[in-house]
Amino acid sequence: MEWYDWFFDCVKNKYADFEGRARRSEYWYFVLCVIIITVILNILALLPFVGFLISFVAVIVSLLLLCPGLAVTVRRLHDVGMSGWWLLLGLIPFVGLILLIFLVRDSQPGWNRFGDNPKY
Repeated sequence: MEWYDWFFDCVKNKYADFEGRARRSEYWYFVLCVIIITVILNILALLPFVGFLISFVAVIVSLLLLCPGLAVTVRRLHDVGMSGWWLLLGLIPFVGLILLIFLVRDSQPGWNRFGDNPKY
């Protein structure tokens, strides 16, 4: 799969799928695409005549990407054997760094309570 295919897979096929597991590549390529989209929209928002319109579009895009972003993060936590509720750690300043450690860890080998390892 190409790097952008992971993004489109999350948005089209797994928009609100909070069950199962997500590989590191699926999660981080989704995050990369969201960052690229955000940077492009923020640069376009600086244009003098269409800045307000682009800012409005950026808000709409952010709201549309909220659900697949949460879903892929929960599936990523499932992949390392953690419950999706660990996502709430991101709301606590500095403690949210623990969440980052969970997200960069390698997949739990074999089967876990959330399903088969998607790597194999």
